Amino acid sequence: SVLCTIIICSNIFTQNNDSTEKVYTVYPWIDLPIIAVGAIINPYGLKYVRNKTPLDSATVVNLNTSDVNGFDRCATRQSYDFAPTAEELSDYGLNISLILPAFLFLDREIRKEWLGILVLYFESHMINANLYSYAAARFVDRARPFVYNPDFPLERRTGTNTMNSFFSGHTSTSATSSFFMAKIYCDFHPELGGKKILIYSLALIPPAFTGYFRIKASKHFPTDVITGLLVGGGVGILIPHLHRTKINKNLAVLPY
Repeated sequence: SVLCTIIICSNIFTQNNDSTEKVYTVYPWIDLPIIAVGAIINPYGLKYVRNKTPLDSATVVNLNTSDVNGFDRCATRQSYDFAPTAEELSDYGLNISLILPAFLFLDREIRKEWLGILVLYFESHMINANLYSYAAARFVDRARPFVYNPDFPLERRTGTNTMNSFFSGHTSTSATSSFFMAKIYCDFHPELGGKKILIYSLALIPPAFTGYFRIKASKHFPTDVITGLLVGGGVGILIPHLHRTKINKNLAVLPY
């Protein structure tokens, strides 16, 4: 009886807010607390991740790249001289990705739901950020590729922020933004049909660019980048998808 009451009340709330005319339904009492809690706890997770105990010098000196799987080994052989430039380029890729979804509001129909879309955007990033700092980097100790590279100074290889290679936070954040943008645009334009494949293919470019230069900077292994792409892209698509008005309406009438 409790379940039926919740379902009926949710259905009435949806009808009262005329959400059937909207592409997305945002629930402030759920979505806003998720954003708030995520913003509060994320700095603590990042602080822990960035201050993991590094490897001592004796261990680092004896590291062997042959211990790294063949697919990831290329990341341990990157140029020390180019690494700072590559890291800067990856930062550019990340920052550009973060502002790309703003172009969605050039679309008149999308502008009508600007507030709800902003809520979903911030919620997506909060979930992605905490997946990185609590679900992966906090529990997975993986030395960054440059720790294996003798061309990098020993003090750098034994310093802080060296044991959180998995997964790539830059790539996952970039993927969250670009795939969120693709998902929103496609949901507002169902007439695209098969052309949606092109939209999602274009969404690969920003995180691929960012991830490529994270590898060139010897910050991450290819598997770190691929995982970040999958996690971030998944979050960027899933959060808007779960808020589709059509989906909520279907769920509301199921008991009947």
